[in-house]
Amino acid sequence: LHDTVLYCSLHDPAAPCPTGHTTNKTVSVWGSGGRIELKVDKFMALQKTVQPDWYQSMADGETWQTSTSRKRVRKSVDRTLAHLDECLTVHQKSQELDGVGVFGVVEGGDILEERVRSARETAKRPVAGFCLDGFQTGAMDQALRSQLITAVTKELPEDKPRLLQGVGRPDEVLACVEAGVDLFEGFLPFQTTERGCALCFSFDITLDPESAGTATLTGVVKSCEASSLWRLKLIRFASLIIISLFSRRKSPN
Repeated sequence: LHDTVLYCSLHDPAAPCPTGHTTNKTVSVWGSGGRIELKVDKFMALQKTVQPDWYQSMADGETWQTSTSRKRVRKSVDRTLAHLDECLTVHQKSQELDGVGVFGVVEGGDILEERVRSARETAKRPVAGFCLDGFQTGAMDQALRSQLITAVTKELPEDKPRLLQGVGRPDEVLACVEAGVDLFEGFLPFQTTERGCALCFSFDITLDPESAGTATLTGVVKSCEASSLWRLKLIRFASLIIISLFSRRKSPN
């Protein structure tokens, strides 16, 4: 995997996570053996072992349901910021994580003020990028999602990537790119095959897509004046014209 970026997320985007298992000091993750409760020290020990290129900080993301109260959403933002601060404290003292980037998590449910507060506070921390959590398909309609994402991305620096979790449908991906998202999770093909379906597309393609892609994007790269921004501008443009399909093996029982 030397030519790839290894990203460690908190949850599997292809599997729903039960709610009600987050506290001020812990988060719960779910595997084949059931629930695993993690405190900061155990969570960070896992990151030191895996040594990914990027990893998502601990977060309280249990506020995506439309019935979630404003008080609960506010608590989610506060908890997530507290988790981030603790993770960063350990990270900055760890030699094993030298060169590894932390992605801060933006929470806030469907409440605009809390989304903006979460984004502003997270952007103040020394993070490498941002995870936009709680926008997964089914959590809210596309119009509200786009409105909130647009407001959130205005608060985030342009030279750091924004990863959107839980959105994989091509039409939703394109709408979110327009709203300012850079990166997405590639779980849609896996979910589709798990339902016994297939993704079929009808389009014309150049016989040599690699050469066509290079020629098409060269002008975009040259037109970007700031070297710190051209990669993200290229990602946003490429996301509009390329849908990458990833395969995933089903874990043995």
